[in-house]
Amino acid sequence: MRVIFKRQRSMFLVGILCALTMHAAHAQPLNMESDPVELAKAAIAGQRGTAVAGAWHDGKSSYGEVQSDGISVTTPAIAAQQPLFEIGSITKVFTGVLLAQAVERGDLSLDDNLGKLLAGKVSLDPSVAVVTLRQLITHSSCLPRMPANFEENSSPDNPYVNYDRRRMWAALSALKLAGPPPCDAAYSNLGVAVVGQLLSERYNKPWDVLVHERITGPLGMNDTVQNLGDKAPRLATAFNGSKPASRWDMQAFAGAGSLRSTAADMLIFGRAILAGKAGPLGVAAEQVVTPLSKFDADQIGYAMMIIGPDDKQTWYHSGLTGGYSSLLMIAPDTHDVVVVFASNTLAPVGVVNSALRVSRYKIKSEAVAADASKFPEYVGVYRIDKKRTFTFVTRHGELFSRLTGQFFLPLTPTGEDTFSIPQVEAEYKFARNEGKLVSVTLTQRGGILVAPHTDEPILGLMPASVLQAYAGHYRDGPDFVFNVTDLGGLLAVKFEHQPTIPGLPVAGKPDWFASDIVDAQVQFERDAAGKVIALVLHQNGDHRAVRLTAAEEIAEFASQPLYLRGSMNEWGLANPLKAAGNNIYSVDIALGKGKQIFKVCSKSYDDINLGAIPGQGPTTPGEHKTLAHAGFGQDLAMEIKEPGKYTFRFDVSDPYAPVLTVDRIANQPEAKL
Repeated sequence: MRVIFKRQRSMFLVGILCALTMHAAHAQPLNMESDPVELAKAAIAGQRGTAVAGAWHDGKSSYGEVQSDGISVTTPAIAAQQPLFEIGSITKVFTGVLLAQAVERGDLSLDDNLGKLLAGKVSLDPSVAVVTLRQLITHSSCLPRMPANFEENSSPDNPYVNYDRRRMWAALSALKLAGPPPCDAAYSNLGVAVVGQLLSERYNKPWDVLVHERITGPLGMNDTVQNLGDKAPRLATAFNGSKPASRWDMQAFAGAGSLRSTAADMLIFGRAILAGKAGPLGVAAEQVVTPLSKFDADQIGYAMMIIGPDDKQTWYHSGLTGGYSSLLMIAPDTHDVVVVFASNTLAPVGVVNSALRVSRYKIKSEAVAADASKFPEYVGVYRIDKKRTFTFVTRHGELFSRLTGQFFLPLTPTGEDTFSIPQVEAEYKFARNEGKLVSVTLTQRGGILVAPHTDEPILGLMPASVLQAYAGHYRDGPDFVFNVTDLGGLLAVKFEHQPTIPGLPVAGKPDWFASDIVDAQVQFERDAAGKVIALVLHQNGDHRAVRLTAAEEIAEFASQPLYLRGSMNEWGLANPLKAAGNNIYSVDIALGKGKQIFKVCSKSYDDINLGAIPGQGPTTPGEHKTLAHAGFGQDLAMEIKEPGKYTFRFDVSDPYAPVLTVDRIANQPEAKL
């Protein structure tokens, strides 16, 4: 199927994200010392499936498990035999350890190249032959994310199962790189998978046998395996949103994402890394977390991501497969290890990742008075690398920033030439030379990005009156649905369960928008009266979808119950909205003093999921707040200063711009909460 994001066989792409999290369903701040039950709840956040978290803190292990049917959450006691999960790209760290061990033995060198290692076995283009093990394990090899021949004989449900070493070597043989390595860091499943196969060939053993002999066996990680065997019944049931998902089995890509494990086993692994060269993995444990290269705003060792200053580093990796999401995080300064697994590819484990990073690297800054007339001085484009820029624009007396592939967010002045995005603990610091702005540095979640100023053209914010003409659902059958809306001055396009991406206007082509992160364009069609009636996706061919009418959009809201879901009810279904006529739905609920996080959702988050437009401030009682069109919204936040009973009123008369109003009901006694 042709989609905005051609279906990636991704196991996880890491890197700094300036955007707000799109579903942070947790009221209390999380940190490395949080109760694992709370970590697990935040990881599943109303999606179907099982989540298990484990923590090593103060010299002891603790675990938490939650199970969710998408409606309610239960917290069963941890069984002696924990459920297994696919750990996705955390597997890459195991390949990194194997490589570090091989280098320590003198069997391989980081400077060994593919031409040497595959001599007599694979004919390589000179541009590929010079790629080194160092570049492969640090994602700086210039190799693509996936091989060109991957889609051949690929199963949508189990995409890696038929891809063997012969096909991988054929892909390398046919590959020609545009320029010599190293390249700027670009995540490559192929690159690390190649390392796994090279290790297998060097020792004449399957990759999983090497893992057992050199890592999991010596550490007693008996539940960490590539092939499930008799452990198959313990694999947590997988989901993709509300739909069942299949497990992923691998051959040539084993070293990039094939392992299954438990929280208990991964705590053992994390502790072995934490122990360094004095621990059971010896020097390899120290080497795997020694920076070898820059990776985006972070650093990278032997496949392990590294953030923060030398005296307060954090080591981590995440994973994502067709039905599982995972996180391993290690804090060497406090000797903490956290592991989080969820059996749903849409589970917001990434939100937990971000929250833990924020807790360790807070931006200490307060808003200061600033002269808005000087904000235009900062307007411009600052280039990070060949593919990404920061763009700064002004609107209505505010300064906004945007990272390539993301949306504009408002900035808060916090000092001279310094601005922050408090919602995501991010800070921009502009640098000058003889009074002229020359660069900007973003500090966020322990990562740092520096971007010089350029004279490139500026893409500004588009008027809501223009973007509103395109908003709505576009459908071609039940399984091909686009959602389009205005997100803070940029067109936002979302297909099925894929990430939301901005559509940028194409110069000289009215009603055409293009992505700046994938090779895709969307063309809107209008009828004789000038009304938008359909879109055509231009990506690997053309695909047309028809826009739902306003009446059909309203009928979508009326077709299923809506719920107020948030911290006030543990994101459950205890507070359904009732139809009040004239396309208005409402619910009364008693709230205590403090911060509330919430959304308006259907029973399944996949169907209706409404929240805040990026950059919107907190919800205020009495305010009429326009929400993002279904499927885009971030969590809404509201500070309750007066405990009592509140009415949440939801108006979908304009289904493309639904409005939420929250009012305190007068003359009500204070809620005893």
